[in-house]
Amino acid sequence: MDQSALFKMAILMVSVFAWSVHTFAIESPFHPPLSNVSIAITTTNGAVKARVTVQLPTPCHRVASWGLVAHEGPTFFANSQFVVDREVACVQVVTPVEHDYDLGLLPPGSYRLLFSAWERPTGTNNFSVVAPIPGANFYRLSGLGATRIIPLTRSRSSILTATSAAPNSPFVLESASSPNGPWSSNFPYTVIANTNSQIVVMVPGGLAPPRAGCCDSDIVHRIRDSILLGTQPCRLDAFVWRDFMPLVGGSMTDLQARVDVIAIDGTPVSSSAIITRIWLINGSQVWDAFSRYGKPLLGPGVLSMRLRSGPFWEPYTDTDVVVQVSIENVNYLLRSTQLIWRWD
Repeated sequence: MDQSALFKMAILMVSVFAWSVHTFAIESPFHPPLSNVSIAITTTNGAVKARVTVQLPTPCHRVASWGLVAHEGPTFFANSQFVVDREVACVQVVTPVEHDYDLGLLPPGSYRLLFSAWERPTGTNNFSVVAPIPGANFYRLSGLGATRIIPLTRSRSSILTATSAAPNSPFVLESASSPNGPWSSNFPYTVIANTNSQIVVMVPGGLAPPRAGCCDSDIVHRIRDSILLGTQPCRLDAFVWRDFMPLVGGSMTDLQARVDVIAIDGTPVSSSAIITRIWLINGSQVWDAFSRYGKPLLGPGVLSMRLRSGPFWEPYTDTDVVVQVSIENVNYLLRSTQLIWRWD
């Protein structure tokens, strides 16, 4: 046998040896640590999918099986199998692998996905499915210099924001189940801000007004002390105090307040506007003041309310006064931060 034939045979033997080492390498089960596993839940028209991503530490680690998903009550189980070739030298190069599990159409409720490798839990995700908003998946804002259609991308989304190309201009809000309409404006909503160029509106389908609609921290910080009531610029004036002056029979030291909604240009406030709710917020405490203790004050073209019998909050602390003014099916929120004064 000549040298050329011997060389070819040697190459063949090396190739066969390398193949046999790889084929018959010792594979061991691998359990990905929790820090290497992430689970993302997506919902499309009620259909829920879970995307599991696992960071494998080397190319010698691989997926043997993603397994199937099963469930018992609100808990879903996915049992996978990962292996590692222990007899093969590998460089430390992280390799991500991912897989989508179809969880099907789920009714509203709370659920949990438990992801395991070789029956050992390696990741979990608690998630919720909420009811879709009936008949209002899209909202249309007109009169901002350009018409803008906003989809509700989250089932509990209730805050719509937009920037107006025509500052301090009135707008029209409409809803529809399709971006092609038909559009309707016959539904209640709450305007949080509409002055200058910023438009913030709370629509049905999210936090439930009036209490949560007022006093959720994400909403309160957006409310300003001025707003367009329809087309009329108005502002909120407020004064909050406790009276420690001595009286016959004792003092009335409970919290009191007066609120005034005034047209900025000095004209009378629209006769169709009425104060429908008032809240005073002191830290985590909320006084729903209007429902029991509100007394309207008569004034020419001014919306005024006197409040009594409030809580015993400490004087010289800041309190947010939030007033809801309603015109037909539209609510408007105004806020003024006031110091609680003490009268002696």
